[in-house]
Amino acid sequence: MKSNHDLQNVIYHMLVTQIKLGVYHFNDHLPYIKEMSLYLQVAPETIRYAYNKLKDNHYISLSKNTGAKIIIEYSQDEIQNHIQEFFITRKDALIDLSQSMQPLFSHIQWLSLKNASEESLNELEQLITKREIFVSYRAIHIFLKLFSFLKNDILIRLIWWIYIFYQIPFFSVYKEISILEKNGYLLLEIVRLCRQQDWDKLKIAIDKSHEQIHTNLMQFYKSHIHYASSHEKIAFSWDVYKRNEQKQYSLGTEIIQDLSRGNYREGSFLPSLDSLAIQKNVSVSTVRRTLTLLRQIGAVKSINGVGTQILPINKIAENCDFSQNSTKKRLSDFVQSLYILTNSCQEIVQLTLVHMDESEINQLIILLEKLRNIHRCELAAYSVLHYVVKYAPYNAISIIYSQLFEQLLWGYPLRSIMKVLHNITIHIDTLIECLHIKDFNHCSHIVERLMINDLISASQYLEKIGLTTHIDIHTTNLKSK
Repeated sequence: MKSNHDLQNVIYHMLVTQIKLGVYHFNDHLPYIKEMSLYLQVAPETIRYAYNKLKDNHYISLSKNTGAKIIIEYSQDEIQNHIQEFFITRKDALIDLSQSMQPLFSHIQWLSLKNASEESLNELEQLITKREIFVSYRAIHIFLKLFSFLKNDILIRLIWWIYIFYQIPFFSVYKEISILEKNGYLLLEIVRLCRQQDWDKLKIAIDKSHEQIHTNLMQFYKSHIHYASSHEKIAFSWDVYKRNEQKQYSLGTEIIQDLSRGNYREGSFLPSLDSLAIQKNVSVSTVRRTLTLLRQIGAVKSINGVGTQILPINKIAENCDFSQNSTKKRLSDFVQSLYILTNSCQEIVQLTLVHMDESEINQLIILLEKLRNIHRCELAAYSVLHYVVKYAPYNAISIIYSQLFEQLLWGYPLRSIMKVLHNITIHIDTLIECLHIKDFNHCSHIVERLMINDLISASQYLEKIGLTTHIDIHTTNLKSK
């Protein structure tokens, strides 16, 4: 049985929404399956599933001769009611997300464009000026392309999800085409600045493009959305994993988190399969697959007739089976998530620290002092990011950072390696001092510096053992030089 979070169902619900919002009307044709798969950047099989479900639920007819044809008819009043209902139930989430876009992605987009070749810029320019497809589909193509030059799969999945949730519905009903085309001209200006290598002006133009879409959304709500709704509000959510059945990965990160917090002592044994299944509310088979994964990354070791033993930090790397595809994938998820956090944290940490009250800042200082006293200074930056998850002023940032933060646990095999590569005691002392005097700008730069150090260390080590990370260290490091 498919979950509503599976890709096929996400596409199905998006198409239902477009039909209800009047993007497609009675007797209109949906794009052919191959066309729609190109528009949405998903496999044709995914579109085929969504189309068949639309047919089963009497939204469309399907035939080889005419393709997918809308057979449900909504009046203009019904379409207006659907628009009101859709946007009023998502108002808080959409506005929050639109405010989060610039701090989350502006610098990463800047880095991506700096990596773009002349050929890639030509392709991007053609996408921006393309007029024969819906502006909503054109938008997702453009923005996926804007971030594609970094070769970060998790980033692309995140951007895709945001545009399915936010941009496609908004662009589908927003009628101020002149405003949208103005944004297109701004994107052309971004391409021009890339070609000129005017990086300072490029950053300003990227910020402006995010601000403009937020402004357009606010104007849309002010002028078009007036009804109240009795329905429950719909919040933004995101799951870093592609498929719902990947429960073993979520359970794996949960157990590693327990190990990191000291809930299990080094050398002790995990509970039995049955006990873990009951504790974590999963099946025994899920626990078994999870333990296999944890053995592969060197976190635990099976001893026949005894159980699953927790390995000490200095034994993890030597017990990690770097040849396993599952290990490589988890380490890839780790470094890709670390990259996103590293290249967005400076602005987001400062934004969050400004938002936190006196008692919350003091709690963070106490935590950092404790880390210093127990000689765990390498966790300083991650402790600050944990406070971002708890206290970020925008819910979308908390959700996205929470998911990315969880993926850092897959770097568990690299902990002992990364710990000794640089002395950060001076950094944590400065960080504590800056928090005391509320120099949050300097605090955020220290966190970024520490994150960059870890990103470089992890990437270099993984490249050394033959795992390609696609991380351009020199580009990543430019911002802090």
